[in-house]
Amino acid sequence: MRVLKGMRMDEGGDEHVDVTREVVVDDRTIRVRASYRYGGDVTVDLAIEDGEGERCGILTGTLAATDLLSASKALTSLFGAVASVLGQTNAGKAVEFEEVRRRYPNAYKPWTTAEEARLIERYRTQPNVAALAREFGRRPGGIAHRLEHLNLRPMPDRQPEPDAGYDDEEPDWG
Repeated sequence: MRVLKGMRMDEGGDEHVDVTREVVVDDRTIRVRASYRYGGDVTVDLAIEDGEGERCGILTGTLAATDLLSASKALTSLFGAVASVLGQTNAGKAVEFEEVRRRYPNAYKPWTTAEEARLIERYRTQPNVAALAREFGRRPGGIAHRLEHLNLRPMPDRQPEPDAGYDDEEPDWG
């Protein structure tokens, strides 16, 4: 998944925040963009393209910024329910999840404050994200994302090694 974030000023001096997420699933590109002008509403555009770049789905709308979290939960629930009724399941994801958990027993588990403190301490002495991933039982991408969340950025030699056999997100260190 690629995540592009940006803040920009329009000609009138108003600040905007734009976040775009793009993911390719089963030869379809799903792109979601949310734009927010401070003090205003959030505009959301979702577009789906097939393997040839032809648009095969679109959803657009505007919501109050204060409704984002509840709308996110409602849409997730709605789409999951409709997919279930249509016979689409997460069976493949469950198998993938189990495979990842076999290799990284703590993958996808919430971080505790104690684990974060230990990660900060170990990061300062252990320059290899892959080694930290093994030590913490988490995916290299999970370690890298948590470091970024803690406002720590790996040096170029500390970036995560590719996770052979798994499609892990590559953080944008730019």
